[in-house]
Parts: sequence; structure tokens; C-alpha cells
Amino acid sequence: MIDQGAGIPGTDTRGQPAAQVVVPYTLDRLRIETQDAVMAWGGDYTFQLLAKADDYAYARALMGWWDAHQDLVVIEHDIVPDPGMIRGLLDCPELWCGHPYHVGDGRYTYGLGLCKISRDVMDYRPGLATLAMRDHRGLVAHVPWASVNEAFERQMTRSGYTMHHHPDPVDHLHYPTGQVHGD
Repeated sequence: MIDQGAGIPGTDTRGQPAAQVVVPYTLDRLRIETQDAVMAWGGDYTFQLLAKADDYAYARALMGWWDAHQDLVVIEHDIVPDPGMIRGLLDCPELWCGHPYHVGDGRYTYGLGLCKISRDVMDYRPGLATLAMRDHRGLVAHVPWASVNEAFERQMTRSGYTMHHHPDPVDHLHYPTGQVHGD
């Protein structure tokens, strides 16, 4: 099930929607704060339901978004972007960019939590997501949920891309700022 958000549609020069703003989630994990922040941003968005029992749903979803060849903003189910962060990512001229989020013990990271990948990357490297989502045996779409971020980052780096870091951290409800790992 995919819920489409109302907003400013915007199109690119080919008449395609200019961007996909996607929130992948499972039924029991989507946070209301995330939902409210995304709905308030003022543009189009999609909340994409993924089957929690399917270890590879996130990998397949990423490959599907890639195949659309549109600027892509990923906002994970427990990330709460401040007003303007989504627009800021879409307006950024960098090919791959994101905001940091807290991961416990006072540490922050960048990744799929809140990031943008330009359609230019998808046009130039159409098979990159497929390569990233292969397991050690070469099976496509066999990267489990917990490894999708690292597998994607590794393939982007191998392909010559460096993530542009936006400085402002985004709220990560799984690890609120100041939380000690394991709390």
C-alpha cells in the first residue's frame, strides 16, 4: 500500500514528477512525528508500506525508487526533519547529500535516514542500486534491512560519489539526542 501525499506536484523538463520523497515504513514502526513533519513540508511525498517479515523489502524498495530516475529523498520511519530540510536537500546542487542523525552514545552518522540522491546519479549509473543490493553470493535484492544503508553507501563510494554533509542534525526518535546506547 502506498499513500500519496497532497502537495506541490512540480515536474522536471521531461514532464516527470521532479522528485520522489519517500518514507519507507512498517505498520508498527511509523512514528507520528515523522508522519506530521513529512506531511507539513509542502510538497509531494509517499509513505511506502513495507512488509516487516520480509527481510529484503527495503532493498527491493530502494531498487524500485532508483529505477524511477527521479531525484530521491529518503526519510526513514523514525526521522523527523525540521521545516525546510526536505526542500533544502532538493535545492542542493550536490548529487548525494544528507543530514546527520544521532545513533547513540553521542555519535552521529549520515546515511539513508535523511538523504537525497540526484536522478543524475541514477541516469549515469542505472545499475548502482542493484549492485548495492546484492549479497555476498551475488543474489540481487538479498541485503537485509539492517545492512541496506551500509551496502548502499559502500557502492556509492566505490562508484566515486562522496556524500555532501548538511550540518544541521535531524531528530532520530530511535536514539534521541543524549541517549546512551542501549537505553
